[in-house]
Amino acid sequence: MDADKYKYRYRAVIEYANGAMFNVGELDTWATSTKIPISFSKLFAVADPGDDYDAAHHFISYEILSDTISRNVVPDDTDPEDARTQLGAAHDFAAPTNPVQRLRDLVMVRYDRQLLCGVYDGELHLYDTLTLMRMDVTAGRLRYEARALSALAHPDAISESTLWARRQPAPLFAGAGFSPELLKRTTLTKYLEFDTWTPAAAAMLICGIQAPIVEGQLCTEISEKGAMGLDNCFLSGSQDPFHEARRVLGIWRSQVNPPTKIRPLDFVRWCQARGLDVGWLRSLEEQASNRERDDMKAAMGSGVVVVPSTPLVSCDWLADHIAFTFVSIPDDERLTTVFKVTVLKQIPVLTQSKREPLTGADWQIVRSICGNPPTRCSRAQFAEWREVFDQAPNRPAWSLGGDFCGSAEMQKAQARWCDVSTAHKAQIAQNVTDGELALVTAEGITTVDTAAGFIRRDDIKRYLDRYHLRWQDSHGTARNAVGVASISGGSEFVGHEIVPDARELSTIGLTPGDWALMSSSQCQSASRAIADTAALAEQGARQAEERRALGRYTLNDAGKAIAATGERFEALIEKISSAARRGDLPMHAPGERARYEYLDDKPVRPFYEEAYWNDLNTWPENHEPRITFRFDAPHVEANASAATPQFANAAQPVTEACAPVRNNSTLPQQADRAEPTTAPSRATRHTLTTRGDLLTPVIKAVVTKTGSYDTNVIFTPLREVAIEEDGPFNGVDDDGALLWTDAKGSKQRLTKKALAERLRNMKKRDMAGLNSAVQDKAG
Repeated sequence: MDADKYKYRYRAVIEYANGAMFNVGELDTWATSTKIPISFSKLFAVADPGDDYDAAHHFISYEILSDTISRNVVPDDTDPEDARTQLGAAHDFAAPTNPVQRLRDLVMVRYDRQLLCGVYDGELHLYDTLTLMRMDVTAGRLRYEARALSALAHPDAISESTLWARRQPAPLFAGAGFSPELLKRTTLTKYLEFDTWTPAAAAMLICGIQAPIVEGQLCTEISEKGAMGLDNCFLSGSQDPFHEARRVLGIWRSQVNPPTKIRPLDFVRWCQARGLDVGWLRSLEEQASNRERDDMKAAMGSGVVVVPSTPLVSCDWLADHIAFTFVSIPDDERLTTVFKVTVLKQIPVLTQSKREPLTGADWQIVRSICGNPPTRCSRAQFAEWREVFDQAPNRPAWSLGGDFCGSAEMQKAQARWCDVSTAHKAQIAQNVTDGELALVTAEGITTVDTAAGFIRRDDIKRYLDRYHLRWQDSHGTARNAVGVASISGGSEFVGHEIVPDARELSTIGLTPGDWALMSSSQCQSASRAIADTAALAEQGARQAEERRALGRYTLNDAGKAIAATGERFEALIEKISSAARRGDLPMHAPGERARYEYLDDKPVRPFYEEAYWNDLNTWPENHEPRITFRFDAPHVEANASAATPQFANAAQPVTEACAPVRNNSTLPQQADRAEPTTAPSRATRHTLTTRGDLLTPVIKAVVTKTGSYDTNVIFTPLREVAIEEDGPFNGVDDDGALLWTDAKGSKQRLTKKALAERLRNMKKRDMAGLNSAVQDKAG
């Protein structure tokens, strides 16, 4: 290895160091061998080591190592004049406004490179943050040694200061010998592998700072000690990018109930709406747009509408997009005419040519060189045929050209596409006229002009749901608007081949003309879809009656009831949904009494979650006092005191039915005495007197299924349930604890330690019950 390569060898392992850790014991050994006057074990001493502390397994993150060293070497109380003297001794003759910070940065960079050189030389090792296993950097060494000397400029002769000025993440690989996939990887790539970011990590990335990743999770707070920039230069916590990141995070947290996770593209758009610089994440928008475009192309002809991520789309664009979803137009053009092209004038920026038909003599020349064009010649076949003509040594001075026309199948598909697009444009216009679809201008002003107005994303989804069209979000959330449930009589509807009317056909996007052209099997499939759609309507009506009997309403039902007094439905739904997300309006999942909480980025579903009548009355009293509409109390409220109390755990109290007794009367003395005609009541006796919590039956079910009380055995399936957010769980916290909601609607955390305590108590109770049963049997 030559001198220059040896000097820059730290670059070979920097890709491994980001997000990795050093062993403190190995750092002490390395410091002793290289005569570095630092005791790492003292520098990173544990304040209160427990009984399970093992010095051999004491690790420190690479991101904070060199910064901690620099602050130890150059403390905050260093005299500025002493700092200038030391900078001069280090041949750094810049005139910084803060010499202490300049000296600290210089120390940090030199220690940082020394540490990485130690890794390259094999004197130090990097450890994975998740597995704590030693990382193999041999591949990085080999790639570095294979690079040409001209490729040592990092990266590709682009200075790091230029990267920062361009807001361009630094490439992780540069030069010849790397695959195209590796050459595309930058310091931002690893963050794009996360579906969601924490607000702290997002604020750091938007400001050009690499967010720390600890145990596979993004940081939840901005580091005070500094971190690597996206340009691969270290930034201390006192520099401007960190101040800007804290400002962005402060703006985010000043919102009402800000989510704890956010999708990267949503965060970029949130920043754009507030005028924040998003230059560092410019590639994120480009990748998202390309991915969305690919999704839309893949969905052509599939019958699943991909809803774009843009907040507003035009009416014509939506109609055309729906048409492309349902009609696949084949790329099937055929050659109709062959002509010759003669170049008249050619300059670097312009070519003038003349088109002429082929004469009989011209055709003889063409056939002698390349024969006749293929039958039903496509564009690709014509290009291959013409290439033979162009490469012939005896070709004339002119070249060949051709006209193409779509095949019969292509023209038929284009006509079908036009019909679908025109029908949806008319249908959208009718919805706007009827007030069922709201349009806004680019400035957010309500309008009824379909040429100037745009449709919001949520309104697009409501439009697709109204006509039972399947759709999928651009980020992958699928929604099947057509039901699959069966109803009584549905099989008869299909089996007797009853021809649906126009209204029924419209529910699945067909017309009577389409029905007449369909085969028998297609007609049966369409009939089944119509029956399934009717099943959902019947089931929804039945559930709506049950909800109203209990005084519970979905936001859509509540909005329609209030809108009947003259309020605009769309605006009302937005207000109520916002109140539900903020927590001003308590919401409940269907059939549940525990309060439903919109954690992370869960959307409010106006058609699904429910609110009680009294909560719906309280909300306008506090926030919209001019709305005078109030929901009536349900009839069951009068008998609420007689209702059987529901216990929080799955094991409900045992209820024994007794003989009917008279209200406010004594029992009869004679057996043959006639019973009074007053309505009988049911007396209940509860044999369960202790109150459990929502977790007990879930844990008990897992214990029964696995046959084990071991914490590690039970925690894994519980974590899977929490990830799926099945009640009472609603996610996994950043530290691995399971999040759940108790019967009072309060957020709780289940750690491994807490689970172990629950399992111990459960095992004691189960063993005590088993011993008691054995003794009873023996007695």
